[in-house]
Amino acid sequence: MPPYTVVYFPVRGLYGKDQQEAALVDMVNDGVEDLRCKYISLIYTNYISFADYNLLDLLLIHEVLAPGCLDAFPLLSAYVGRLSARPKLKAFLASPEYVNLPINGNGKQ
Repeated sequence: MPPYTVVYFPVRGLYGKDQQEAALVDMVNDGVEDLRCKYISLIYTNYISFADYNLLDLLLIHEVLAPGCLDAFPLLSAYVGRLSARPKLKAFLASPEYVNLPINGNGKQ
């Protein structure tokens, strides 16, 4: 590894197998950290934006793939509940089109 590379995770394999994967892991982690720092402002704004719907979709997918994953995060759970309770969105989430929508192409859901 070049001397400027900082490895945050000493466990082998968590930083990718080469420099290209390490760079990708860094980019994804930076995005996650940005989301972590910014989600509070998204949750507590007085208006709904497309980012709210995108975050809601991601959280609902996580709930399907790992039921109860938000149980330890009451603010996120309340956020999902608040957005999901909007009348038109609630109707859409209960519709067969949404319920039968595959999450991914490999059948894991």
